[in-house]
Amino acid sequence: KQARKAIRSMVSEPVRIGNDTLNHDKILFQSIPKFYIKTTQDKIISPATQDKYIAREKFQNIYTMNTSHSPFVSQPRKLGQNLASIADFVSHSWQQE
Repeated sequence: KQARKAIRSMVSEPVRIGNDTLNHDKILFQSIPKFYIKTTQDKIISPATQDKYIAREKFQNIYTMNTSHSPFVSQPRKLGQNLASIADFVSHSWQQE
């Protein structure tokens, strides 16, 4: 029931998504490890748009999932493993500082 409700509430990709400029401290932003979970069957943020994001930024790791925009519904265990991997990396990075 919750999964159906989540899926029904999703909308198409906004035209401006990913094209706006953010105002932030570039040095600080570059110092933060970044990760991306690419969803190859996504109809909300197309794989082509995701590839644009990936090409623009340096990611510590990119996780690819053969899912829609909702891997938390279709592959929650795999998504959890990916998120745990990110948490482990970040946790170990902080311990080394």
